This record gives sequence, structure tokens and C-alpha cells, in this order.
Amino acid sequence: METQVTKLSKWVKQLRAQVPVVKSKLINEIPGPINFPFIGNIIYFCDPKYGLDPRHTLRTMKYVNGKYGPMVRLKVPLRPTMVFLFDPYLCEKVYSSLGCQPVRPAFDALTFVQSRRQSWQGKKGLLVSHKEEWKDMRTKVQQPMLRPETAKCYISQLEEIATEFIENKVIPHRNKNNEMPDDFQQELYKWALECVMLISLNTRMGCLQNTLPKGSDAENLIEAVGSIFRLNQRLDMGMQLWRYTPLQGPTMRRFQRTCDLFYTISEKHVQISIEKIRKNGTAAQKKTLLELFHEKGCDEKTFTIMALDMLFAGIDTASHTVAFALFLLASHKNKQEKLYREVVEKVGVDGRLEKNSFNSMPYLKAVVKETLRMFAPASANIRELESDLSLDGYCLPAGTRMVFCHFTM
Repeated sequence: METQVTKLSKWVKQLRAQVPVVKSKLINEIPGPINFPFIGNIIYFCDPKYGLDPRHTLRTMKYVNGKYGPMVRLKVPLRPTMVFLFDPYLCEKVYSSLGCQPVRPAFDALTFVQSRRQSWQGKKGLLVSHKEEWKDMRTKVQQPMLRPETAKCYISQLEEIATEFIENKVIPHRNKNNEMPDDFQQELYKWALECVMLISLNTRMGCLQNTLPKGSDAENLIEAVGSIFRLNQRLDMGMQLWRYTPLQGPTMRRFQRTCDLFYTISEKHVQISIEKIRKNGTAAQKKTLLELFHEKGCDEKTFTIMALDMLFAGIDTASHTVAFALFLLASHKNKQEKLYREVVEKVGVDGRLEKNSFNSMPYLKAVVKETLRMFAPASANIRELESDLSLDGYCLPAGTRMVFCHFTM
């Protein structure tokens, strides 16, 4: 006589037999532009109105998302298959599968140039390193980098920079409608460089002079950072033939010269700051990030590379975030007035910021957070799968590069 357990077991087996087996689809079945032998589908991975111009990458993301859906496949010869994600749920699932030390492919051209820089002895900064190398660098610098007091010590000097910026770069250049000229972003780059140099190296570059001397370090640094981002974006697209040819093309040669200029000028100022630390020691209260790196036992090569990372990444991200914040406030006059009233109430018309001033200005914090939500400093993040992953009915093999298009979501 069959027991109840046996009957239940048979019933479960019969039920399973009736359920159709859903087989995961292959990565090549993910929607995307038509794929051609040898050349992949990159020639149609664009908004037809703007073509493959990297300056219109965000328009391309919006176009392919609208045409192909939340997952879009891109195949480029000599490159791993890329899958673009436009759905937060799919992004969350991929992120949770990667662990705490993922492979973060980005700035391929910059990584290529850095790896050939002999003076660095093979070391890389946080921007382009991965896994154990990234963890080792992060462990050395995370405590000083995540220390709010480092920036708070410079509030009075940062306020002086802001005042100088308004007096020299804003008021004289406004038109009769109080609008700024089209090249105002260039002035924000100067403001950002001045702030980053102060906090990281405790020095002023003189970026906010009415007229920068032609060929000055400040002018060359600002132009170099902008060129590096633009050229890197162009070089990272396509097949990246510069990886395989001993004679580099004109774009890569220009990129290498620009990187060399940026690193030469930056390393000069880092070395000046290091010599000051050796000569004078560290101040008891106000310490730069470079001094904090030194206190934590970082070798000279490590904190030199970290300082270069801060200069390179800080100028672009800080200036763009402020530009977007100003744009949003100008577009919503009632919110601008509300923020103004909060600042006047807490600080006063002629008051000065203190270390804890920001703690009593919640609306200012909300404006910053909303700016970052709507206009993230980076348009996307990339991760490389180290093992096969099943995602939304597709089997994605190890080595696939996942692009999280959070700016477009």
C-alpha cells in the first residue's frame, strides 16, 4: 500500500513532467542592430540623426533603448560583446552577482598609456585598476579620502575661491539678461582646478585671474583634462586597433602627448608639495590629503598616483555637477528662491561659512542630491562578467561587458 509520501512524490514528478522546460536564449539573441560578419553591428549602433559621433553618446543611448528595449547587444570586432542595460532591476541583479572586487573596464586608452609610463613602475590609480590591485590601493587611501574633516578645514579658503570666481568670472561676463556666455563651462573648469589643488596639495594655481598667462600650468592642465576625456572616448570606441599596431595613429599620438603634458605638470606640483611636507612636517590641525596619505604610510609613488587621480577626476566631475545644479536652479526660479532664503537665514547676507554650516541647510543638501540623481557625473558604468550569468531569460557568458546606462534610465 502506497504511503502518502510516495503518492506525493509521484504527483510532484508528474507535475514537473507537465511543466515545459524553458531554455535560456543565447547572447546573440538579445535585441540589437543587425549583425554583419567581421564588422559586428557597431555601424548601426547610433541615432541616425547624429551618426557615430561620440559627442552624441547620450542621444545614442536614448535611441537604442527606445528601439530595442531594456537590453541591447553591441558586437565590435576584436572586442568582448557588450550588453547595455536600461532597467534598474536588471542592473541590480548584475551588480549583486559581481562581488566586492569586480572587473571595471573603462578608460581603455588611458589604461594603455599608463601601463607604458615607465616612471610609474606598473602601478595604477583607483580610476583604472581592478580586483586585488584596486583593493590594495583603496585600502591605503580610503580613510583619508572618506574623511569629511579634510575638506571642512578648507571652508574659509574655498569660500574665498568662490568669491573670487563670482567677482572675476561671473559678474563681468553676464549679459543684460544676467545670462552667462556659451563657454562658461571653461570658467567652471578653472574654479574646479583651483579647489582640487587647494584640498589635495594645499596650493593655489591662480586659475581665476582675469587673464591666464598663455602657456601657464593652470591653462595647460585645464585644456589637457578636457582633451583627455574627449580623445579617450573616441579611442575607446570601435575596434581599438591602437592596441595591436606598433605605429600609433594620429589620435593616439595626440592622446599620449596630452597625457604626458598633464602628468608632467601635475607631478611637478605634487613633488613641490612633498618637499614642503618633508621640510615643514604636517600641521597639527589642517592637513591636506597628501599629508594624510603620508601619515598612513603610503609610499611616494602611491600618493603621487593618487594625487594625479584626484586632479584628473576632480576637475571634470566637480565642474559638471555645479553646472547642472546652476542650470536646474535657473530653470526653477521658485526653488532657487527657496535655497537662497535658507542660505540667508542660516548664514546671513554677509555671513561666513563655518565647519558645521551645512548641517543646518537640508534644502541645500537636497539640491545637490537631486542634481546628482538627474545628472550623474558619469553617463554609465561598466563591469565585466567573470562567470556565466542568467539574466532575463538570456545566458550571458563570462567575459561579457555589462554597461549600466543609469543616465538614460
